[in-house]
Amino acid sequence: MYSYYLLYNNYFEDERTHTGHFGHYLLFNPWDEDVEANVTIYYQDKEPESFSLPAYAGVTNESNFRSWGVIKPGRRFASRIQSKIPLICQHTGGWNNLMNNHAPLKEVRPDPRETVISYTAITRLSNDWYHPDCIVIDMPDKVWLRESEWIILLNPGVEKARANIEMIFSKDQKNVYEAEIAPMTFKFIQMDDITKKNVHYGVHVRSDKLIAAQWYRTINWYTKDELMAHWSVPMVPAPLD
Repeated sequence: MYSYYLLYNNYFEDERTHTGHFGHYLLFNPWDEDVEANVTIYYQDKEPESFSLPAYAGVTNESNFRSWGVIKPGRRFASRIQSKIPLICQHTGGWNNLMNNHAPLKEVRPDPRETVISYTAITRLSNDWYHPDCIVIDMPDKVWLRESEWIILLNPGVEKARANIEMIFSKDQKNVYEAEIAPMTFKFIQMDDITKKNVHYGVHVRSDKLIAAQWYRTINWYTKDELMAHWSVPMVPAPLD
């Protein structure tokens, strides 16, 4: 069985402000056989849920959070996709002011901002993860934007996992934050609260159980609530090839 992990998923709708965050899964099946992909949804605070999606032969298969009938708006979640044959799995999600209605002449606010993330799935678990591009920017007296970051750690196993998040500022300056991830849940940890700000650093995560790890960053103005940009990338698992 082949397994794929997509850790950053956010689904919400606000009819009052016409904003929302919507996601799509793309499952590319390059083979000659139709398969069912088994999807397990992991939460921070409750038991996982499972369902299946079709992956028809020779094409990319698209589905969105709304169509699943499992996820309710207002939820972050992580997922595992399993298939008996290899697939190429990707998540594309947009933060928008149009509620995914892009018809001509659609009435929107005068300053709509559309920003999208897209990343391919993590293909294996590891006890050892790296991320090179880390920085929390928070100095309103010098720059007009603010950058925040999160690390996402998924424990799909049946035992509690312990992880050390090492923040490396230089060869001689390192900070460590310890996290526990309950069985079959994920942690969404804001780095703003635990790291030194306004300086680049790298992150090395070591855990006592096999986990998956992903990074998430946002950019905002200091003077507006709107999200300017955001992106998410899988962290790099060891062993490093």
